Amino acid sequence: VVIEFLIRNLYLAGMTGNSLHYLNNRLKNRITFCEWDKKILGPIFDEYGLEQGGVPSSDLYKMYNNALLKIVQQSGQGVDLGNGIVISGVGQADDVGLLSNDIHCLLNILHLTMNYCQQYHVDLCADKTKLLMINKASNTIIHYNPITLNGQQIPFAKQAEHVGVIRSPDGNLPQLLGRILAHKKAKGAILSSGIARRHRGNQAAAVRLETIYGVPVLLSGVSSLVLSSWEINIIDHHYGETLNNLLKLYPGTPHAFIFFMSGSLPGKALLHQRQLSLFSMICHLPDDPLHARAKYLLTCLSSAKKIWFSQVRDICLFYGLPHPLDLLNSPLSKESFKKLSKSLILDYWETKFRGDASGLDSLLYFKPEYHSLSKPHPLLWTAGPNPYEVSKAVIQCKMLSGRYRTELLASHWSQNKFGYCLTSTCESVPETLEHIFLWCPSYQPVREKLRNLWMRCSHTTISQLLKSILIGPSVSLMQFILDPS
Repeated sequence: VVIEFLIRNLYLAGMTGNSLHYLNNRLKNRITFCEWDKKILGPIFDEYGLEQGGVPSSDLYKMYNNALLKIVQQSGQGVDLGNGIVISGVGQADDVGLLSNDIHCLLNILHLTMNYCQQYHVDLCADKTKLLMINKASNTIIHYNPITLNGQQIPFAKQAEHVGVIRSPDGNLPQLLGRILAHKKAKGAILSSGIARRHRGNQAAAVRLETIYGVPVLLSGVSSLVLSSWEINIIDHHYGETLNNLLKLYPGTPHAFIFFMSGSLPGKALLHQRQLSLFSMICHLPDDPLHARAKYLLTCLSSAKKIWFSQVRDICLFYGLPHPLDLLNSPLSKESFKKLSKSLILDYWETKFRGDASGLDSLLYFKPEYHSLSKPHPLLWTAGPNPYEVSKAVIQCKMLSGRYRTELLASHWSQNKFGYCLTSTCESVPETLEHIFLWCPSYQPVREKLRNLWMRCSHTTISQLLKSILIGPSVSLMQFILDPS
């Protein structure tokens, strides 16, 4: 960035007075020091460029680079989207993509870009420049490639990254696999905090860390893609397996149990939230080409599936939100739309998972109607940071999920084909959770110890509750032991 050009663009954009003087002096008098092997190197007097990682640096470079986007956009050589909308270039800071339906028109846009670079003293790197062809017809062949940069021909690439999103002729799979790999790395960076399967950190804290550090990495840039149902299922399945591992549950645990215990929406719902948030931003930009494009597509192409705005329309109808055309014409405030969409999405998935859980015999003692997808199950957060309490909570979760390895359940793969209890006091009696907690003679001393502990409760209301449970039916006692919440 040539500072004089930046200051001029800011002045033309309306910045005046001391702000210009302050920014000009700040950028012209920057000194950088480097530390290497505990030695300070420098000073380096920065004559060009912006502050690396500075808060306003991205916005300042937009002001510097807007001229390029205006020049290529005015050329009219880009992709004709219909309804008088032509897109020749898209950019974010210094990450710019030039678009065209014809390779010769693309060469014209490149010539305009080179003129801009010469005027603003910008250098382009041929090694970092990618030429990508995306075409529905897989047999399309271009016999002549005129695209060159600094005398070096730019070959066609298999994929290119633009603003953190990997674009590929093969579809969205490279981007999804890259996001899953990045998510695993982000999750690996926080495993040392005690959330690994063999550690004894609190599961509720593990889910919170995943929400803060994992989910943004997994879904970064994905909400802007046109995803098919199986591609969405890839994200949804990976996120479900991640929560299952963080809760330290067995494979095959019902999804309804996983999400209610973790207090989290499924990956599909989180993706829908981000798509709706992105659409809400477009609704508040009436002069943006995307706004006009959205109106055109939603009005004229009602049955198209492979269009992002059509998917947003389907999401709105799926959750009972207002029609996207109504939102474009009369947008809700950011807070109102976010609150409305979140509540409707939450209600839908809670109703769905409660219905799924009610049909499973293994979740007999799990009552999802008393729990929410917005916060973890009390069994998790009441354990606190105590490793002993956390270990007990893990076992209790496995029992409550119906996947605890009793002899009857393990009989499907063990030598004990009938699932009989292996204690010496039992003979030909199947080992179930009810047998362990209520009837097995080998556990009677533990049962008496627990009963005496309950009877020592000094709280009148709780003491009466415990007495009624002890003299009540066995189902109530099992419910109280496994999930007293």
